[in-house]
Amino acid sequence: MERIDLQLLAMVEDAKKKLAEKGFRLNEKFLMTGFSASGTFVNRFTAIHPEKVLAAAAGGLNGLLILPFSELENEPLNFPLGVSDFQDLFGKPFNAEAFKNTPQFLFMGELDDNDAIPYKDGYDLDERELVFKLLGEEMQPARWQKCREIYGKENMNATIKTFSGIGHEQPEVVKDEIVEFFKNHIN
Repeated sequence: MERIDLQLLAMVEDAKKKLAEKGFRLNEKFLMTGFSASGTFVNRFTAIHPEKVLAAAAGGLNGLLILPFSELENEPLNFPLGVSDFQDLFGKPFNAEAFKNTPQFLFMGELDDNDAIPYKDGYDLDERELVFKLLGEEMQPARWQKCREIYGKENMNATIKTFSGIGHEQPEVVKDEIVEFFKNHIN
């Protein structure tokens, strides 16, 4: 099976070509949004291909964001936790500056307790233990807050929000903020 990120890029290029043939003018970069597993995909895809993403919105993220460095507290961070093996996996160096500058709207609901980290279908034992050790076993507020702090220290171009009174869901108030976020980043 081919890499899903490359499949998506091929689909985007195909769509852009067909739309251009019909006279549409398109930006080279595109918007991405996702929630839950697809939100995690958006965060990771943006790290892999920041040069392609105009802006990204992702939510329901297990309190976990990809960390834009190779190690934390002297522990190597392999993808998808960090980027220490990025070159080996993707055949190119991690573009920290482009990832840092890509606008992202990242969010969780304060009552979200849908945590994929403890389950082996999402993370292997080593990844799970590393997440728990470095970022916390408790998804909310510990792990989410630690990731927020890290993104803040790294000066990421990220709006990170916790919606009060909301669980693992995406009600209209959240969708409205995503739309406003994208409107602010479209030329």
